Amino acid sequence: FDLARLTAQRPNLRIALSAPATISFADGLAVSNLALAVGGGRVELDGRVTPRLDLTASARALPLSVVDAFKPGTGLAGVLDAQARLTGAPDAPQGPWRVAIQRFSAPPLKANGVAPATLEARGELSGDHTSLEARFAAGRDIDLKASGRAPLSADGALDLGVTGKVDLSLANRQIAAAGRRLSGVALIDARLTGRASAPAVAGGAQL
Repeated sequence: FDLARLTAQRPNLRIALSAPATISFADGLAVSNLALAVGGGRVELDGRVTPRLDLTASARALPLSVVDAFKPGTGLAGVLDAQARLTGAPDAPQGPWRVAIQRFSAPPLKANGVAPATLEARGELSGDHTSLEARFAAGRDIDLKASGRAPLSADGALDLGVTGKVDLSLANRQIAAAGRRLSGVALIDARLTGRASAPAVAGGAQL
C-alpha cells in the first residue's frame, strides 16, 4: 500500500513522513523510499526486510537527544550519521556498515570533564558478528582505536585490539575529595577476547 502521510508526536520529538512511500506485505515485508524526519534528522529505509534482507538503511544528522523521548534521563548529546547495506537472513545479517557521531557527550563524560567527542566506526556484518574498525577521540584527553571482531550478542566471541592514550588528569574530579591528584598519560595497548559479557583482557596500560 502507498503511505502518503504519517506523523507521530512524543514529548520534545516529532516524527513525520518526508515523502510518499510504499509498504508491501507480499511475500514478506518490503519498503520503498521510506524517509522519516526525526527530530531535525532523517532516517531512510529502502528494500526488503523479510523473509530475506535486501535493505539499504541510513540516518543523517540524527540528534542523539531523541533517545530521551523514549528513555527519559539519558542526557545523550551529539549528531549521528550512519549507513548499512544489509542482505541475508534477518537474524544473521550480512553487509557493510558505518557510523559517525560528532560532538558526542553523556552525563558520566561531562561529570569527569571529558570534552565532546567524535566516534567513527565501520565494519562488515557476518551473521553473528561484525568486523570492527573504530576510533573514539575527545579533545586532547582521549584518543582510542579498536580493531578486530565483535559479536552481536553478549554471549558471542570477542577479539578486539585497543590502542591509544588517556590523560590521567580526567580522574582528578573523582579523587580530589581524598586529597589525591593524577597527571600524565596512560598509553593503552590491550586485547579483549572471550565472551563479550565477561571479556578477558591481555596487555594493559603504560604510565
